[in-house]
Amino acid sequence: MRRKAILCISVILLVTVVAMSGCGYKWQSFETYAEWLREDNDFDSAQSIDLDEPYGIGNEVCLQIAEKYRIAEIAGDGNTKDKTLNVLKWVSDNVIHDGSQMIDLDKLNGYTLLEYGYGTGKGMNCYCLALVMTDCMQSLGIKARTVSLMPKEYDTGDNHVVTHVYLEEENRWIMVDPSWNAYFSKGDGTIMNVFELRDAFANGDKALLNAEANHNGEMADEDYYKKYMAKNLYWFRIMLWNDTYSCVPAGFDLTQWWVDQLTWRIKNGMKVDNKEALIEETRQMEFVNLNKADFLKP
Repeated sequence: MRRKAILCISVILLVTVVAMSGCGYKWQSFETYAEWLREDNDFDSAQSIDLDEPYGIGNEVCLQIAEKYRIAEIAGDGNTKDKTLNVLKWVSDNVIHDGSQMIDLDKLNGYTLLEYGYGTGKGMNCYCLALVMTDCMQSLGIKARTVSLMPKEYDTGDNHVVTHVYLEEENRWIMVDPSWNAYFSKGDGTIMNVFELRDAFANGDKALLNAEANHNGEMADEDYYKKYMAKNLYWFRIMLWNDTYSCVPAGFDLTQWWVDQLTWRIKNGMKVDNKEALIEETRQMEFVNLNKADFLKP
């Protein structure tokens, strides 16, 4: 039952990351999103879970990427942060982001997506770009995870997906966004992870967007990008070895959110074979919720 639920919710997620133009979403102000982040900030109540070693380092996909795309040369000889930023720029420069695109491939991984989109002019959504970034980093033997950033509201029309990379030298994660060649830093230059960025927005602390941030070559609108990120930093999801883990603030009804999200998408044109059965299956799903400490474990 749980495996079936995971597959069901994975299908919904792939739909979720595709922007629904004309969905009628009324944007809130950055201050409103920040207030929601500040009010709902308890991620410590979930029971601790052992995630084992959920990385694809050394697998066939990583070997294919390393051999064909010579990622080690692109990454250079610097530390993990330097390598990450070099690969981030390479992915962003060579693969187009298009939030409306669902990629129909037999196997969806960093290698097949590079074959599809590298230098071809074909765009892909943020989930696919983040997957490329994650697998490129793992091809270097560096721990990385694809992280879905999720909104509080179910009717926003989309969410966002980024990559977390683990810096062994600093014993911490950093967040990079290949859709925008973007990352945020503290005042001392330390690159933030998703929780640090969430807290900075919530508390009005300094969060500096890198000067090179751009969307398909066009310089990023910093105010828009910050508001977009603030909208999507309410809760998080990661998929590890085909298992899905959520990280939500205490008191947030995740099951109801997915039911409302699915109902809204069907109402706005998403095609499903049996609406009632899918909604009921969503109501019966079991979610695994990580606390903040487990989410940030390497």
